[in-house]
Amino acid sequence: MSRRATGPRGAAGDRKINLNASAAGSRRPTFTPGPPLKPQRKLFVGLLVGLVAWVAVLLTLYFTTIYPRHVPGDIRPPEARGSEES
Repeated sequence: MSRRATGPRGAAGDRKINLNASAAGSRRPTFTPGPPLKPQRKLFVGLLVGLVAWVAVLLTLYFTTIYPRHVPGDIRPPEARGSEES
């Protein structure tokens, strides 16, 4: 199957585009799978330690910045409380 390519401003050109260009060549596959990958234990442990450290940093930031402001019964921001807490 081929289709005529249109040139600039809709003018018909003389060039044809072959839509079956990949099927016209050889029928052998271009991708050949290799052997399965070996599990990388050190990489897994390293990424797991990094994830745990990141979650620990996020929890530390949460409990040192957001959580202390959550006091039931007092909805005023810390700036409005003044020196009542000291």
